[in-house]
Amino acid sequence: MEDFAWEKLSGVGRLKSWTTIHIDVLPGVEPPFTVAEVELIEQPGLIMVAHVVGTPAEKLETDAAVNISFAPSNVDKSVVFPEFRLLARDAGGD
Repeated sequence: MEDFAWEKLSGVGRLKSWTTIHIDVLPGVEPPFTVAEVELIEQPGLIMVAHVVGTPAEKLETDAAVNISFAPSNVDKSVVFPEFRLLARDAGGD
């Protein structure tokens, strides 16, 4: 069995794919919202799935640079969700 250890990551990645959800599936999250696969820069193939906020889905581009942050749930403030935002150089002025 392999040994595993926690490792701090930068939280920076590149958008690989995304979809916009138009139905009410998450308590406290109003549709529509966008969920994306992000490949973290530390390791090719290291994928994280999370909300993309701050930019409309129609303005997202494959391989755009993003950074992670964490937002409290609207339902339970003790729970936080990861969310990605475009880095300023890829935000297109938004």
